[in-house]
Amino acid sequence: MPEQSIFRQAFALWERTASAYFAALSRNPFFLGSTGSGLNALFSAKKVADDALTSFVSALGLATREDQERTLHLLHQIEGKLEDLEFELAERRAAETRAS
Repeated sequence: MPEQSIFRQAFALWERTASAYFAALSRNPFFLGSTGSGLNALFSAKKVADDALTSFVSALGLATREDQERTLHLLHQIEGKLEDLEFELAERRAAETRAS
C-alpha cells in the first residue's frame, strides 16, 4: 500500500507541474502561431493526399465517395417516389373497393 501512496503523490506532483506548464504554453503567442501554421500545413497535405487518392480511384474506374453519395441521394429520391406511388395505388384500390 505505501507504493500506491508514493505513486499518487508523484502523479499529483507531475499533474500540477504539467498543468502549469501547459497553461503557460497555451498563452504563448509564438507557440500558438507555430502550432496553427503546423496544423494548416498538415491540413493542406491531407487535402493534396485526398485529391490524389480520389484521382487514383477515378482512374481505376471505381466510384469515388462523391459518386457514391450522389447515387445514394438518387436512390433516396427514387425510394420516396416509389412510396408515394404505392400510397396512391393503395388509395385508388380502396376507392374502387368502396365504389363496388
